[in-house]
Amino acid sequence: MDDSARNSPQERPDPWRASLDSLDALRARLAEVEQPQADTRTRELMAGVMLDRASSFLVLMKATGAVLDVSRAALSVGGLDREEVIGQPLWQTPWWRGSTTAQTDTRLAIWSLAGGGRPAHFDVDLWIESAGSARGTLDLTIRPLRGRDGQVVLLLADGRSVSDRRGAERRIVRQQAELTVLTDRLTLMGEQQERLVGDLSHDLWTPLQALVEKADKLLDPGHPAEVRAEAGELRTAATTMLAQLEVMVEAARRGDADHGLSPSTSDLAGMVRSVLDEFAPIARERKVEVVERLPVSLPATYDGERISRVLANLLANALRFTPVGGLIRCSLTVHGSLVHLEVADSGPGVPAAARDTLFERFATTRVDASGASLGLAIVKEFVELHGGAVTVDTAPEGGALFIATLPLDRPGAAVPSTPAQLYAAARQIAFVREALTADLDAAHGA
Repeated sequence: MDDSARNSPQERPDPWRASLDSLDALRARLAEVEQPQADTRTRELMAGVMLDRASSFLVLMKATGAVLDVSRAALSVGGLDREEVIGQPLWQTPWWRGSTTAQTDTRLAIWSLAGGGRPAHFDVDLWIESAGSARGTLDLTIRPLRGRDGQVVLLLADGRSVSDRRGAERRIVRQQAELTVLTDRLTLMGEQQERLVGDLSHDLWTPLQALVEKADKLLDPGHPAEVRAEAGELRTAATTMLAQLEVMVEAARRGDADHGLSPSTSDLAGMVRSVLDEFAPIARERKVEVVERLPVSLPATYDGERISRVLANLLANALRFTPVGGLIRCSLTVHGSLVHLEVADSGPGVPAAARDTLFERFATTRVDASGASLGLAIVKEFVELHGGAVTVDTAPEGGALFIATLPLDRPGAAVPSTPAQLYAAARQIAFVREALTADLDAAHGA
């Protein structure tokens, strides 16, 4: 019988009507007998009703695989009549049509069971979607039914559609493959960016450093005054560019992600004093008084390189805008599990309207500043990496008050600072100091 004839509703008995007829027959029989469990005919009717009402794909077969009976649900999903499958080997029924793999797997499983093998459980792609007009996946189990002598008498095939699950699995596999491709691309882009940043740093760093060295030679008192003046301007420009290059290269390497802190436990108050000492000559030259309000020692767990950079940038910012003869205050105060690192100055301060954007990249550090900087943006990023926050307010000294709030402890990081970390912190402070010196020299020259 071809597919068009098999699927024609005019030539097929109504399965629901047959099911209702069976139910009516069972109800009538139950009214006639007193002990339905002892009545063979009643039990047959009950078995028929259960088979018709089952929601799973059920097929009862001989040991050879020939179909004896089938659930109405199995007929419905295949758009079949009972007569089309009764007596047929299961693998030759219309559900299995055109699928060599499914036919072979099912035939071998049935033959194995007939020979005493174990129950078979596998997925098969059959015509079980849209009344047999589309393929779907059936999770099929075939079990042997044994008699008193242990011989296989019948076989029972029990299946449920898992088309949705298989479709989801295929989508997951496809998405995983796409994710792998994207991950590989991101890795390649990261490697290319790393090489680009390294090449850029080297190609710019070398000539700028050479300019600084040549300018230092021209600053020798033996050269004419006009030559020394030109050399000073050249050195200031090159030093500024070196400092900005270091900032931009670091920002490019870090991007917008946290590449991880390297916390260690050490004396935070001692670190603050060390940074203040690095900037003391600039403060003395500008006749700026630096007031320290620090505890004798303050053990804390932090990334020394980054927090040193935080303080260096805040001090450089304060020195840029504190007038000659002014005042800068640096203090550490403990508040429970937090510590406040404060840098205050007697400069022009920061108006309230400018404070919301002050920590954005390349924002001006004061409303009267003509340039742009990454310094305060880096302060904010580094403090937040530690789980802290930074704010700006008006200082009692009349200028700006910057408060970096940091946790005192980080679990699992109670290790001392390494020489490499100390060297990296000193190098970062030096860059900030050099950039400040260049800015101040340029401003004085103007």
